This record gives sequence, C-alpha cells and structure tokens, in this order.
Amino acid sequence: MSARIVIAGGGLAGIEAALGLRELASADAEITIVAPARELAHQALDAPWTMSGIVRHPLDEVCARLGVTLVRDAIASVDVAARSVALQREGSVAYDALLVAVGARRVMSLDHAVVFGSALDVPAVERLRDLVQGGDARRVAFIVPPGAAWSLPAYEGALRAADAGAESVVVTSEPRPLDIFGSASSQVAEVLAAAGVTVVHGTAVDTEPGTVVLADDTRVHADAIVAQPWVRGPRVEGLPHDDDGFLPTDPWCAVDGASGVWGAGDGTVFPIRQGGLACQQAAVAAASIAAAAGADVPVEPLRPVVRGALPTPSGALWLEHDLSSGEARSSDQPLWDPPSRIAGVRLPAFLASLS
Repeated sequence: MSARIVIAGGGLAGIEAALGLRELASADAEITIVAPARELAHQALDAPWTMSGIVRHPLDEVCARLGVTLVRDAIASVDVAARSVALQREGSVAYDALLVAVGARRVMSLDHAVVFGSALDVPAVERLRDLVQGGDARRVAFIVPPGAAWSLPAYEGALRAADAGAESVVVTSEPRPLDIFGSASSQVAEVLAAAGVTVVHGTAVDTEPGTVVLADDTRVHADAIVAQPWVRGPRVEGLPHDDDGFLPTDPWCAVDGASGVWGAGDGTVFPIRQGGLACQQAAVAAASIAAAAGADVPVEPLRPVVRGALPTPSGALWLEHDLSSGEARSSDQPLWDPPSRIAGVRLPAFLASLS
C-alpha cells in the first residue's frame, strides 16, 4: 500500500515539502495538499528586500505541476490516534504522515499604527513614504515589538523613510539591530548610523497622539508610527502546542507527542519566522517523512541558517548567520546562490520555472 502523505498548508513551506517528497519518497506515494488559498504568493525572486512586488501563481496549477492532489479547505482538527484530519467545511482526509505548515496568525501589536510585517503591507508603507516626501510627516517611528516574527522589514522601512527625508527612528526590543545575525549585526548598526537612523532600545507598550510610550515610560515623538505585528501560533485542535499556540518540534521537525506528524514554518516554536527558514524546516521534514515511509534516504537534523538582505543607500547588505556553528557573515555581495529573496532548498528553482 502506498503511503498517504498530507501537507496542511499551500504556502512556501508546503510547496518546498512537496518538492522534497516528490524527489525522495516512493514514486507511488499519494501526496495531498490541504489549503484554503487559491494562489501561491511569494516575493519576486530577483528582489531580495521587502519593498518589491508579489508574484502569484494559481495553486491548482502548482499542485498539478507537482503531481499532488489539492483539497481547497483548511484543517479543523487532527485525530492523531486515527491518523485523520477533519476539514473545516466538511469531511476528513486520512494520512500515514502529516506535515502541518499552516503558518501563524498576525496580531496587531500597537493601536493607531501602520502594520508592516511582510511585502503584503508595502502599499500602506509606501503611502506613508509619500507623506514624508510631501512634508506631512517629518518624524517616523518603526516599532519592533517582542515576539515579532522577522525584524528586517522594520530596519528596511526606517532606511527608506530616512532616504525620503524623514527623521527616522527604530524602537526595538532587540539587544542590537537585527541581533539574529549575530556578530554580522554590527554592520547593520553602522549602516543605520550612516543613514541618520536613530535606534532606541526598549519595549513599546502604548501609543498616544504623536508619541510612542515605552515600558520604562520613555516617550518617543513621531508624526507617524509603523509597527510590526505580533505572531501567534495556529493552535491546531488535537495537536500539542505551547501557550501561544505554536507546534513543538524536534530537530527533525517531528511534532513532539504526536506520532506521524511533522511541522514546518511559522506555526512551529522555532523563534525566527521567515520564508527561507521555513523552507529549511520543510526540507528536513520531507526527508524525515520519506524515510518513515520506507525510502532509503539520509535524514539530517535541522541546521538553520538565517539569510537576509538589507537595502542601504549604497546597495544591499547581505547577511548570513549559521545558528548551529555561530558563524556570521556580511557582505556587499550575495552570500548564497541563487541570490534570491527566498533562500529555499528546492523551491527557488521551481518558482523560477513557473515564470
């Protein structure tokens, strides 16, 4: 009997996993993607920063290209003992292996602020840039709250605002700007200082008219406020989760305490939530699932490498941090190949083939 593999989620992690399974699992494996979305949306591959366009592909065409079945629905709950996924609209799907890659929920962190956490928020931030250029907003504050998924867009937005003529300030709960890049973050601090961007370390807890209020009661004046959202886990009924709803996973991306279930992407407890890392998790999960289904393939634990490119007035600053070894690098030249926005495993080449 062929293995029945269900992938919950049709985003980057889900498609990366499907690519891995098609390569590694038995040819007769039955792969099903369960997702409510009609499109696979992603950043333009040749634009390594957030302020760029979104490319969209019909999800049914993507799944047909992969040779997987698409069920356009969302999961309501999982019965681990019965190895069955209940769907939100009706019915259920049985599985031998389940990968949960449904992403996380975004929650606004501050009232009266423009939200900026992904490329989908770019139009609102671009309108703010127009206000700066028109002289209607002189000082702009960008907020990185505790629990933000991926802080690079805040620093990118601050640099763009400064370039447009604003007094730009970043209020961040991070120990140093883009601390996730380890020692390479020192380059980020230098870039911000050279561009005239002020960095205030603290936790923003409230807003008042024209003011950001910090936990220590410090006030930061701003004509406009841009805040990154908090993220909360999917809290899938029937599966274990932490207090914020995130799936607990081991180094092989298996969900702790749920036999036959794996997790990848923003909905897991992994603290950095970004597309490239989601793809790395999905690739590890795909190998683990294929091996569990009987394929003779090597299974390696997750060795996460954080990659990002920060646009600066003099060009992109490429950043990379191997979280396993601690090695960190920065350069004005690309540090990975292909030098695309999505530093996936199999996904970039597949997305390029769809264009």
